Amino acid sequence: MRIVSALLAALLLFAQPAAAAKRSVRALNDFLARVDGATDHVEIARALDELRAMKTKAAPAAETLSALLPHRAKVWTDRDKVQVVRLRSYILVTLSEIGFPASAEWALFDTLVHLDESVSAQEIGAAARAVRALDARRGRELAPYLLETLSLQRSEEELSLERYDYGFPPEEATTIQIEAVRSLAFVATPEDDHVLRVLRQLSGDSEIDRRVVRAAEQAVRAIEGAGR
Repeated sequence: MRIVSALLAALLLFAQPAAAAKRSVRALNDFLARVDGATDHVEIARALDELRAMKTKAAPAAETLSALLPHRAKVWTDRDKVQVVRLRSYILVTLSEIGFPASAEWALFDTLVHLDESVSAQEIGAAARAVRALDARRGRELAPYLLETLSLQRSEEELSLERYDYGFPPEEATTIQIEAVRSLAFVATPEDDHVLRVLRQLSGDSEIDRRVVRAAEQAVRAIEGAGR
């Protein structure tokens, strides 16, 4: 019986699908350089996940991702609008983790400077987070627009920037407000009186999301501490 059991276990082991081999940065870069409007959006997201897992080791793929951001890029041809928004947002988040190239900075300005209620929370949240990947001086130029995101109607909408799927566990939830406040902590200086005034108001507001209150408290401490 032991021999039979061992044989069955071996057969089951070989019957299981092999785990997908990890692709190199070069292989992922080559794949992303070839994508077009017919490429499965899930496959593109999977490639982005692999790059995110590599962190800064995936930096050689940054320029290829940057080239996908313009709306005229072939990856968006005839693609569903919802997919366009989600994929572009996911590209921004991926770049913020592997290294944000200067060639992609325009996309953050395009999203945050031209704010209105037609822009998705996902895209604004991704852009707000990506500000923290910029040079602090360059990021400071976006401080006034980060402040504007705080008053958008959708600024409290929960979203996840950790995965491409719609569903996500509660611990991954973030909002535009949370991402904007955290980025203000990175780019603002003690001389930015208006930023500090807004953050102090948030930190003392008992009626808003407690996560935003905590983020604002931490931001004030970080900004004021930078001047000491």
